[in-house]
Amino acid sequence: MLTSTGWFREGIFCCAFLILFSLLGFQTEAIYYYHFGEVTNSDALYPYLFGLDLHDSIQNVRTWNFPPSSTWIPDVLLLWFVESFTSNLETLFNVYLVCVLYGLVYFLRVLGLHFLNGVFLSFSFLLLGVTYPREWGQFFLPSFHGMEFLMMGILFHQIKIRRLVRFREMFLVSILFSLFLQSELWLFVHFVPFLALYFLFTKRIQSGILILILTLVVFLTMKKWERMVGLGSFQTHQLGWQGIFLNLMQLPTMALDGLRIHLFGLTSVPLSEYMFPMTTVLAIFMFVLYRKLGTIEPLLLTLSIFLTLLFLICLKIEMNARYLYSLPIVVLYCPLFLIQNILSKYVQIIAMSLLLLFSYLCVTKIEPINQQKISAYKEKFQIRMECLQKLEITLSNEAVFSEYWLTKYSRAYSQNRLHLVPFTPDGIYYPWVHNTKWDQGLVSKEISSFRWKILRNPNSAQKESGILYPIPCLDWQIIGPKIP
Repeated sequence: MLTSTGWFREGIFCCAFLILFSLLGFQTEAIYYYHFGEVTNSDALYPYLFGLDLHDSIQNVRTWNFPPSSTWIPDVLLLWFVESFTSNLETLFNVYLVCVLYGLVYFLRVLGLHFLNGVFLSFSFLLLGVTYPREWGQFFLPSFHGMEFLMMGILFHQIKIRRLVRFREMFLVSILFSLFLQSELWLFVHFVPFLALYFLFTKRIQSGILILILTLVVFLTMKKWERMVGLGSFQTHQLGWQGIFLNLMQLPTMALDGLRIHLFGLTSVPLSEYMFPMTTVLAIFMFVLYRKLGTIEPLLLTLSIFLTLLFLICLKIEMNARYLYSLPIVVLYCPLFLIQNILSKYVQIIAMSLLLLFSYLCVTKIEPINQQKISAYKEKFQIRMECLQKLEITLSNEAVFSEYWLTKYSRAYSQNRLHLVPFTPDGIYYPWVHNTKWDQGLVSKEISSFRWKILRNPNSAQKESGILYPIPCLDWQIIGPKIP
């Protein structure tokens, strides 16, 4: 663990990072207003709403249905703490964004990158997120897996500094790993391949297997306790294990087809058509140079990308940017690591100066375009806020049939807490990442029992069930009762 000197040093790094971030003045509004103006990405509001309910009563924990990755540590705890000082959602998200960025810097430092190089990489990722808020901007949203890198940094630091010979040390690492897995299941996909390769290359296979077994035992015990105390969680039967095993049977064919598609850039994730081939080249390059570098972390990070990709292909999971955060990080990390460790000091200065100049030119070219986008996002956000105000007047004390995406959004942004009840398009009650206590007063959950409906794409039967009210709400359509 960190000593007092280590904590002081970390504090210095943190202050330096905050100063640099403040001086550069990134347009983070593009991310916030895209996800809550252009669209209604309500899953990102879960930690905020959960924190509010937690402030009201600890008993509210039991009525929440949590996602598979509950992100209790650190997303929920962080926002719950910051909510004690401000309730402004944009401020909360900016605080979270800064913490995610610094978590990435910490992870890169654990992997041997110098502090300023890590800051340069994290700011480059932020620029990518600002330019492509729909895809890469997800990294900076609560509960969207961005804090994985902080967890990975903490875990890998503990594994590196400990000999992991005694059972006590392995057990402590396993408990920490289990706590993180409890919050972020995607560590199985993004960190376990890297960790397995690390134990294999360092010839510590026995320690690695024992840590993994202990971690699984503690993790499953925690899950069992969670269900015993009545905490809502994602049940294992919902994961579709039969489908997963069938996919595993077809793995060789699927892997070859999937790798061909994604390595040659046939995917919708922005810039992945360049990143996948670059990662392949970097993997070969780092394999050739890893002995000269005296460290294997860059090689393992590039190789683990392909294992993650195989997992996504096997489970037929969409190639969403939020599952591929490591891709741009590897593409930037490996060149920076080579510049730092192979070139002389003078050549390093020249190389970094050229990179900074290139970044500056990118920013000056992108900034006017981003300003136009931000203005459009803000305008749509304002329309949604005005819509909510009108709906508060029209629908006060009324339970409203709605789609899942709108329920948490309306609850977070409406002053009087509109009561929207989540349903699937087929009319099935769907309290996904939702507090069921909000709907306890409902007499019935049948479609016919709701006088009002708010939908994005209502079908013909739903339209005919009432009158379409002309309240301007962008992609929301308000259907009210027919006047007799």
